[in-house]
Amino acid sequence: MLTEAVGVALVLAVALWRSTRELPEEYDWERVRSSQRRTWLLAAGVLAWVIVVEGAGLASLNHPPVVGFVWSAALAFVAIGVTGIATGLVMRRAEHGIDPATRALLELPKSRAFVLVVSTGVAEELVFRGFVLTRVAALTGSEVAAVAVTVVGFAASRTAGLERAQIAQVVVLGAVIAAAFAYTGNLLAVIGARAGYDALTTLSADPADFPNE
Repeated sequence: MLTEAVGVALVLAVALWRSTRELPEEYDWERVRSSQRRTWLLAAGVLAWVIVVEGAGLASLNHPPVVGFVWSAALAFVAIGVTGIATGLVMRRAEHGIDPATRALLELPKSRAFVLVVSTGVAEELVFRGFVLTRVAALTGSEVAAVAVTVVGFAASRTAGLERAQIAQVVVLGAVIAAAFAYTGNLLAVIGARAGYDALTTLSADPADFPNE
């Protein structure tokens, strides 16, 4: 239990550190790819911790076991999709611009944007839902506490340089993804739903549709 608690603390510390970083005013392909690389380094560190320090296999990232993949993935996709559409409409109605990193991502060739957004989503789900949420739930005995801690870590890792409204959007979406995993217990399904939603929105979005900040 101690090793699991230490692992969660380290992940949250990295997430909080990322929230304090000074971000560039302009993004390009290299900066976006560098940001993705840091996310995957965090994911690689988590996987190494699970195997080497905890002495557990990758199956320990998914608790309870994977069952009913199609049903779980469909449920998670609907939850994530409805939340994403609703928060997006609210942001547009309030005339909030998208952050510079997202705008730069949408201006990339679709193939690059697709690979970036899907692979980053997979890494984030492994870290925050597969690792942090399951460990906190086991340590506290409360899925509500686990979801709350996961939302804090997920939001902190993403909110550097964002406006309050954009941070709120990240928090709401993070809470829904965490709740979907807590309910289904199916990490693979949540990863699939998240990747599918991110891919669809990335491939269909046009930065010209969003107001400037």
